[in-house]
Amino acid sequence: MCSSGSSGSRSSANRGSGKRATARSDFPRPKWSELRLNLYLARCGCGARRACDRLIRERRVAVNGTVVDRPSFRVRPGTDDVRVDGREVRLSGARYYVFYKPRGVLSTMADPQGRPCVGDYIRRLGEHIFPIGRLDRDSEGLLILTNDGEFAERILHPRHHVARVYRVWIDRTLAPTERQRIRRGLRCDGRVLRAAELESAGRDGKSYIYRVVLREGRNRQIRRLMRQLGVRVLRLQRTAIGEISLGRLKPGEIASLDWRQCAPPRPAIAD
Repeated sequence: MCSSGSSGSRSSANRGSGKRATARSDFPRPKWSELRLNLYLARCGCGARRACDRLIRERRVAVNGTVVDRPSFRVRPGTDDVRVDGREVRLSGARYYVFYKPRGVLSTMADPQGRPCVGDYIRRLGEHIFPIGRLDRDSEGLLILTNDGEFAERILHPRHHVARVYRVWIDRTLAPTERQRIRRGLRCDGRVLRAAELESAGRDGKSYIYRVVLREGRNRQIRRLMRQLGVRVLRLQRTAIGEISLGRLKPGEIASLDWRQCAPPRPAIAD
């Protein structure tokens, strides 16, 4: 997932849907001098910062021919030779995309069993990018793709409380007391899970649709909450992360994200 010395084909990055995602931002682009090694790796697209910490502590990173095991070690972009598993990594322009993950697709870069995965779609772009977070195989909707590991960390870390918005189709209506229980929290598998917001969004045939907002990223959180109440989830779609939304994307489509129109969360510029 790290960006190598070659930048890849720029034109190939435009072979997605041709659409652009909608959002709002005028933040300044970063100017790099010396950077902490973990932040440098994150900005090279090696993953979120915690994943880069693991790479360093596993002694898989060398600077100017010497293995470094301290994430705080400082490097000079454009001057120091930084390698991960023997492969040179360099800073390249930050890339941000919005992807509509279809149902039945794994949120991984590869699958040993040959099942469809997000990596199949990313390879068509010809970019060194990775998905931020996951959606389970049976769910669909928004994934952000990027090579900016620092931005990925801001999205993923619980302290930032980034909202994730979903539409969920279920087999029956929820009583007012059940909605209140979901907002207050239910104990599921020894852990208290809750929704920050829950409101009805109408019906679709025999299905009942709800808008759900989460501010914590627990595995299969909505499905587990509904199961606790004896409710069957028929369809689950993530529609937004913060102010970044699917827009008019269709399943399998990828759109570049225009930060001039993007609201927070925004890429971090401090090291």
